Amino acid sequence: MKLPTAWRNKPLFRRQGDVRFKSGMEASKLLIAEAHRRDSHEAEYIDSIASTMECLSPLFDRNPRYAFVAKQLMEPERFIQFRVAWMDDVGVVRLNRGFRISIRVRWGRTRDLFTWVLT
Repeated sequence: MKLPTAWRNKPLFRRQGDVRFKSGMEASKLLIAEAHRRDSHEAEYIDSIASTMECLSPLFDRNPRYAFVAKQLMEPERFIQFRVAWMDDVGVVRLNRGFRISIRVRWGRTRDLFTWVLT
């Protein structure tokens, strides 16, 4: 059974007009550019997205709908920012900021990323 080609006609992004892709490599470049636009300060994240999307470009050629799935997987489901005030041994009150990022909660076990920023 042949799948309908409606996925090829859907725009992947609509930020600057309807952006469509014709090949898997174009789809992966669009996804990498979107990740770079949103999180340009996270170099390690951009590198991992780039290597993953380049590996998945043949899959996007065969099944274009997976490009839309990859677009959804790039966005975390939950992003929590919190602060922790504490007093050190000298008696100075310090303030730390923490971030918790949860990716794919509904798939059972989550992958949580914790980051602490000392201020």
